[in-house]
Amino acid sequence: MMNRLKLLIIYLSACKTGRLFLKNIRDKFLSKAVAQGDLQLYYKDVFFNKPDFWKESFLVCDKAFDRFIPKTYLDFIYSVRKPFDVYFRFNKMAVLLLLEHLSLFEAYQIPVDKAAKMRSALLSFLKRIYDDLLDDSLFSPQELFSMDPSEELLKDPEFHLYYHLRKTIRKSAPPELFPNYYSILEKTHHAQSAKPTRETAQDMISQKVECSMLMDSYIMINNLPESFLNARLKTAHFLSCLDDLYDIEEDISKGKITYMNQIKYPEKEFQKIYDDILSYLKVNALSPKKYIQYTGYLFNYVLEARRRKLNKLNKILNE
Repeated sequence: MMNRLKLLIIYLSACKTGRLFLKNIRDKFLSKAVAQGDLQLYYKDVFFNKPDFWKESFLVCDKAFDRFIPKTYLDFIYSVRKPFDVYFRFNKMAVLLLLEHLSLFEAYQIPVDKAAKMRSALLSFLKRIYDDLLDDSLFSPQELFSMDPSEELLKDPEFHLYYHLRKTIRKSAPPELFPNYYSILEKTHHAQSAKPTRETAQDMISQKVECSMLMDSYIMINNLPESFLNARLKTAHFLSCLDDLYDIEEDISKGKITYMNQIKYPEKEFQKIYDDILSYLKVNALSPKKYIQYTGYLFNYVLEARRRKLNKLNKILNE
């Protein structure tokens, strides 16, 4: 009963599209039984039974979506995509990342204010657009990092939104107050422009991920203690491997080189990386409980996803 009340409060606190999203998610979970071992079981359990775990991150990103995504863009995109899909596109990764960031800050007892949380969501939106534009090969890294894009580039609605979010970040996090963020941003530009080979894959991919996660941290707080930064780099490697393991077959089919698809036994390597993170945080962090709980969800989710993908593949091959 208490969790239902909490879900209702979250629902009423969300924007119009956020409420639509929550209603659709709830209806999907209630429309059919979820079997033990099904990936949806993880989502369903967290959604209905642990609203306190995701409430803050969800509502911050919901508010950021309502504030930072312009109506002109939404009018355009809603003509070709459903509002649910658009909201999910931006907020899925934003919520997951903010939850991770806040859990790590809590582990090192570093307070985070509301403005910092909003900047985190804003940066996640920008990264979502950036990755989509880069993956679709519509624009080069040089064009995406340009400070003065051409009028022709700005005619594209996705690029126009990307450029709008970049300008919004500079207003929310001016260079004179967040020099560390902009310093890492420059390194990210160079890292994104390079292509990994089999020999350089691990070092180059690690550099990209570390830059990305340091950007996420510095956009929230400019001055961070060394103890936190050391943990940030270690956890960045874990999160990178988690993503690569989940997408390993898709990446191989596209010819994309990642750290995990160059390893003979990726699941064993992933387990080792996860165990190392747990050991490190238990020794070095002051309050790691929530972070360990969160990464535990992610760890189990990805391994279960891998098991189901492999079982499906074996079934097809044996038919």
